[in-house]
Order: sequence, then structure tokens, then C-alpha cells
Amino acid sequence: MLSDLRNGFRMLLKSPGFTTVAVLALALGIGANTAIFSLVDAVLLRQPAVEDPDRLVELYSYDSRAPFENPIQWTLYQDYVYYRDHNQVFSGLAASRLHSEFPLRLGERVEFVRGGIVSGNYFDVLGVKALLGRTFLPEEDRTAGTHPVAVISYSLWHRLFDSDSQAVGKQLILKGHSFTVIGVMPKAFSETSLNWSPEIWVPIMMQPQVAPTLRGLDPLNERDYRLRWFAVTGRLKPRVSLEQAQTALKTLARQLELTYPKTNQGVTINLLPMSEARIWMSSRGRIASTLGILSALVGLVLLIACANVANLQLARAWVRQREIAVRLSLGASRRRVLRQLLTESLLLSLLGATLGILLAVGLLRILSTFEQPFQVPIELNTRLDGRVLSFTLLLSLVTGVVFGLVPAWQASKCQLVTALKEGGASSGYRKSYLRSGLLIFQVILSMVSLIGAGLFVKDIQRLWAIHPGFNTDKVLLVSFNLYALGYSQDKGLRFYQGVVEKVRAIPGVKSVSLADEILPSYSQSLTLVAPEPETGKPEGKLVME
Repeated sequence: MLSDLRNGFRMLLKSPGFTTVAVLALALGIGANTAIFSLVDAVLLRQPAVEDPDRLVELYSYDSRAPFENPIQWTLYQDYVYYRDHNQVFSGLAASRLHSEFPLRLGERVEFVRGGIVSGNYFDVLGVKALLGRTFLPEEDRTAGTHPVAVISYSLWHRLFDSDSQAVGKQLILKGHSFTVIGVMPKAFSETSLNWSPEIWVPIMMQPQVAPTLRGLDPLNERDYRLRWFAVTGRLKPRVSLEQAQTALKTLARQLELTYPKTNQGVTINLLPMSEARIWMSSRGRIASTLGILSALVGLVLLIACANVANLQLARAWVRQREIAVRLSLGASRRRVLRQLLTESLLLSLLGATLGILLAVGLLRILSTFEQPFQVPIELNTRLDGRVLSFTLLLSLVTGVVFGLVPAWQASKCQLVTALKEGGASSGYRKSYLRSGLLIFQVILSMVSLIGAGLFVKDIQRLWAIHPGFNTDKVLLVSFNLYALGYSQDKGLRFYQGVVEKVRAIPGVKSVSLADEILPSYSQSLTLVAPEPETGKPEGKLVME
């Protein structure tokens, strides 16, 4: 094998043009497939960095009274407490809720961070320990507003505290309330859901301080279907199956339905393994289909690269007929020659894979800057870990065999006498015929790829051309989140009135208005209007909450 490797490297170095073209073609195909597999792995395959994730399940409330809206919903806090205290199938049951905007102040620095409101046993159920300090204690989540403590993520620790080991014990201001940092989570820790990546966690009992409801409702004590806020995660006891847990929870849900018919009539519980629940069920199909299309496209690119390199190998084998004939004449077996040629193909593939990994890193950086086509917010960690690198190595080995086997087989069947005399006219017909077939194969795959890309671009153009049903020219949307900044209702109204008056006084503004929701999105917005460049006349309106 060492002799084959030395000879293979020497032969590749003797043909730098062929080697460069082949390695670049393979790098493009392998690099694209590595990047997309990393994306697939991050979205669909990778398990969260928690203890024994196969024993974790997600609980969903299923409301049969809302079949045409969204029957799959989160859970009331009171229902969670009942399930937690009366079940016999879970070693732990935790509740959590994502809050996208926590105004955080550290000294003179203010920023909005993603926050998680979680039960005191949340990290214990996941089986995750803090990198620094500790996680929540049971007594810190029993009485409302009594324990202002917080656990922060590794990224927030690095960003706010410059990875200071003395960060534990320092004070943060969340929505005007002082919280003590008690722990920092490990860098590898990832949440159980892809679109659930808080940077700071506080106990559920601190919810009134950090996330009071707009309507004055109390999610910790009131039973209102509008307060189905909490995701519930459970860890199955040893030797308890998912089906057994499902049956037990349905019995408890039936008891709640009889006790609280107003809020729980027709509401049951469904369980999903954590591997399936990481992506919201209504979005899983769209995400899987999008990734499937991307995988098919890069697969076509790799097949085109393999056909291209195989054709180059056939042409090169035709040039090397005399060399191969000399080897056979000197006593080398056909199997020995075949192994040497396959070794050269595998070397080409491994070189292409090495360059392809660098290309994959660049592609992933480019993909991370694009708006995700999944219609749901997803936090992706597309690192090139051992799984992805193993996939790349296996792909390169398979690729080396795919594009190298047929050329090596053809080259090892050369006619000795003819090859030693003139280069082998009789065998040239077979090689030319096979090269033509590979060329036709490349053209077909290229046409399929180009047609698919053209249809994709045409669909994008059609989407951009869809009229939303109202005039969007000369319209500006500006969002305000006074609620997150702790404004009272009276102070917020005064602010809005002041903004409307000042914007209305701006030259060129035609109209100003306030809105709770702007279709087709649900964002809180302010709209400013620029004047027409041709006539100087304003066109449009201002919309703001």
C-alpha cells in the first residue's frame, strides 16, 4: 500500500494540469455536499447536548375544539403542576417559556437578550450542569417574586463579562429589576428546540417581574385558555416506554377535563420524542422538503464532478496505455495494476475532500448570512464536527471508487502488443465510446440542474411580483417596544402622541397612523412616508404602535 501511495503521488505530480482540474471539480462537489450535510445534521439529526436525550419527551396540549386553527398548543401552568405532581412515569417534568426580548442593563450597557422563564428543576430534568456556579434550587421557584436569580449562557457570559471567572454573583438589571447571576452554562449546551435558544434564564416565579401580561392576567394562578404559554419537557423513568407515558398522561388530562370543563374541555395530551419535537410540527415538513431539495441539488453537482473526472481518467488512461502495457509485460498482474490505478483515484478524492472542507466552511459562512427559507426562526450551529468530517471522509472514499473503478478497469484490459506498438487503436474505440457516454451523462445532469435553477429563480421572481393588496410604495415601518422597556400605559400613550405629532410635522409626510398589527406580519410598526421624487408630492402613510 505504501508503494502504491508513493507511485500514486508521483504520477499525480507528473500531470499537474490533470490533477488540478480533477481536485477542483471534486472539491466543489464534496464541499457542497459537506456544507449541506452539516445543515441537515444541525436541523434534523443532531441531538441536544443533554444527558440521555432519548429519554426526553415533549408534552403538547391538543385542543379538539380548535381543529381549524391550531389544535396543538402549549400548556397551562396549573396543568403542568398537576401533571408534575400526579404522574408516575416521569423522573422529572419541567416547564419553560421563551421570551424574545429582555431589556438587560449591566452598568451603562443596555441591550435586548433572548430570555427563558423556566421551572426550578429545568436544568435537572435536562441533566445539564453549570460551567461556573450552579443552576436553580427548588426553593428558588416556589414563591412569586422572592428569588431574583439568573443563569446566563456561555455566549452572553463571553459578550458581557469577557469570560470573567468572577461573573457569578454580579448583578444584572432585567426590566428594571436587579437579578444575581448564579451560574454560566457550558458552551456545548444547546436547548431542546432549534428555535429555543435563550441567553439568560430566570425562574418561573419571577415571571411577573420580567414578563407581565398586557391584559393583567396572571399565568401562574389563573386558568385561561389564552395563557397556554409553557412548553413541558419530561424525562421518562427507566423501563417506561413512550406509549405507557402517553396512556398515563391522557388519564390525568381526562381528570383535569372533568374538574375544569371551562378551560380543559376537549383538551388532551400528546407526547413526542425530543428528536422529533426539536422543530415545531407544522414546520417540520417544510424544513425537511427544503433540505431535501438542497441535498438533491448538491448530489447532482457531485455526480457531474464524478462523471467529469471519470472522463478525464479515461483520457489519461489512453495516454498511459504504453506504461500500463510495460507493467503487465514485466509481470505485474492485472489486479495489481487495477489496485494502483484505484489508489490514484482515491488520492485524488482525498485531496478534493481536503480542499472541499475548506470550501464547506466558506459556504456555511455564506449560508448563515442568508434569510432562512424555513418560515420559522431557527438557531443553527453548523459546526464541522466529527460526524460531518466522517461523512466527508466516507463520501470521498465512495467518490474515489465511483469515478475511478471504470477507468481503472478499462485501462487494465489493454492489448499488450498493440499498446506497445502504436498506442492501441483497437481498444481506443471502446474508450472513446465510454467517454462519449460519460459526456452525454454530464450534459443530462447539467441540463437538469440548470432547468431546476431556472424554475427556482422564476418562482422567486413571481413571489416578489405578488401584490400584497395595498400600496407599499414610499412606506416606512418603524417598530417600538415600549412594553419591553417598562413603559407604563400612560407614559407609552404620551410617547406615541408625541411621535405622531413630530412625524406629522416632517415636510413630505402625508399621513400618520397607529396600528396594533401590520398585515401580513404581526410586528409592531411605525410607517414614515417619503415624497415622490418626480413631483415632490408625498405618497403613503405612517403606521405605528
